[in-house]
Amino acid sequence: MPDRTDARSRHVLVAAVGVNVVVLLYSILIANQLFVGFGLLGFLVFLYVLHLAYRLVRAHERIADALEMRRNEPMNER
Repeated sequence: MPDRTDARSRHVLVAAVGVNVVVLLYSILIANQLFVGFGLLGFLVFLYVLHLAYRLVRAHERIADALEMRRNEPMNER
């Protein structure tokens, strides 16, 4: 069963890549300063790593909830 977070994660990745490409093109073609784009690239990578860490924590919470629900079931229902 696909989870909504998979689709959201894909959208976040596409948006981050799109913004990064636009900023890199701007920094090279208009501002003539490559390091401006790399500065924003580092910030976007940091935000994406935070997003991945959030997804990891949510996955662990879901696993813990499932195990707790399973432990609380009566033995004859398993």
